[in-house]
Amino acid sequence: MLDIKQQMIQKLTAALVVIVLLCSIAYTGLLTNWFRYRLSLEATFVVVPLVIGALISVLLALVAYVKRSSHSLIGAIFVAFVTAGIVIIAQMQAFGHMPSFFTKHVEKSPIGHVVTPQGDLEYWIALEDPFSSAHREYLFVRLGQEKYRIVIPIFDAPLTAFVSPVNATDWGQLTVTSNPNIFVFTLGPSLISEGRFQINLATHKAERMR
Repeated sequence: MLDIKQQMIQKLTAALVVIVLLCSIAYTGLLTNWFRYRLSLEATFVVVPLVIGALISVLLALVAYVKRSSHSLIGAIFVAFVTAGIVIIAQMQAFGHMPSFFTKHVEKSPIGHVVTPQGDLEYWIALEDPFSSAHREYLFVRLGQEKYRIVIPIFDAPLTAFVSPVNATDWGQLTVTSNPNIFVFTLGPSLISEGRFQINLATHKAERMR
């Protein structure tokens, strides 16, 4: 017959194992946009200590459960906390910020400006879920009181990498034409892609130019 202390050790141990496993899976989900992305190189630097620490903590917890050892349980808890600290440090070193809880991953460029006969025009690029097979790319244009969101098929496949822009032109340059509704968008060097698109504000369409 187990005494109360031994029963409490086993209950705490079981709870710890469940918490460690759930937290590890959830954090990996955050790093992969809820498992829609493959692990990036940066994410690997975070996942490796997470997996190693979680395994050690779970193994110590199992020892504590079998032997009903409070020392092993304390060791498992200690390893779990140390692992959490290491993961946070690795996350900040690799990404500079904690992972997002949102399922939509959107990267935006700074706002660019173009002077047109109709007035000052603002534009920016938004990459939605860039590393997913469901990726979409948008060109946003604001001219006076009008705002346009135009699907612009920049990439044929999910991205493996891109360079974050410092200026709007790093991702693309919008230029005017003789037609006030027609613009030309030339892809910038930081998107690791080349090409030009004809942007029609009247039809909200983008067409790749040859």
